[in-house]
Formats: sequence, C-alpha cells, structure tokens
Amino acid sequence: MIKTLSIIALYYLAVGFYSVSAISTEGKTVSMATYKDKTVVIALVDAVNPDLAFLSKIGGIANTGLQVIIQPLNDLSTASATEAKTVSKNLGSNVLVLKTAAFGSRDKAKGELIYWLANADQNGHFQIDAVTANTVFVVSKDGELKSVLAGGFPDKALTEALQ
Repeated sequence: MIKTLSIIALYYLAVGFYSVSAISTEGKTVSMATYKDKTVVIALVDAVNPDLAFLSKIGGIANTGLQVIIQPLNDLSTASATEAKTVSKNLGSNVLVLKTAAFGSRDKAKGELIYWLANADQNGHFQIDAVTANTVFVVSKDGELKSVLAGGFPDKALTEALQ
C-alpha cells in the first residue's frame, strides 16, 4: 500500500517532459514541447571520443520518423565546435545535437534535460546515479520516460523499447 502511494505521489510530482528545454550546438533554446506527439530517443555520447558504432546504431533509427536528440557529454561540460561536428556527422536530418553537458551531471544548472532524465522526482520513473555515454532514453509520444538502455545493449532491446 505504501509503495503504491509512493509511486502515485512520484508520478504527480514529476515535471513533464514537454516543459523541459535544452540548448542546441547553435546556442538556441529548444523546447521539448516541439516534439509533442512524437517518440523521442535521447542518446548520450562521449563528446571527445564518440563511439562510432553506437552513433551508427542511433543514426540508423533517425530516419524512421522518430525524433533523435544527441546529448554530448565530457568531463568539463564544454566542447569545441569540432567535437560537436564529429558527434553530429552523418546522423540525418531528424537529429538535434545539444550543447555538451558534464558526465555524471545531475545538477539542473548543467543541463535541464539531463536533470530531467536522471531524477525520478522529475521524470516520474527512473533514478540514474551516474549519467554516462552510450545510454539511450526513450520518451513516449505522451512525454513519459519509457525506457533507459545502458551502453552495450543489443539492437533487439532498442527495437523493443521503441514499440
């Protein structure tokens, strides 16, 4: 009974995905409300040494009608324009690349989207202790955080998470 009440309370205290915004590599504020009624895939990548196989996997789903958001991460939450170009290279038109955030950051000041993804009191479901590269978050069309897939996940896991 208490567990059920805790889950219900967490759901109602959660901040909606569509009220969150992020900064693109061009410095523009992008509201997640732009993607209302779309399934959104958010992929965290290492800004300095991106895993090309991981990016290829994410790039492969970018042209399937989903919205893909790439969140580069590094130790200092700063990245050069060259790093951003490396991350976004050959990913397709349905991909938004965000300004780099810090690894492990659960501090709202370092990125509102990362803060929402990592904190159960924000997303209503998952508490992530360490935000790391090669992690994928799937947000459903109704703005609910549906799945979190950690690095090294099989293609089948991503396919199932998108259904």
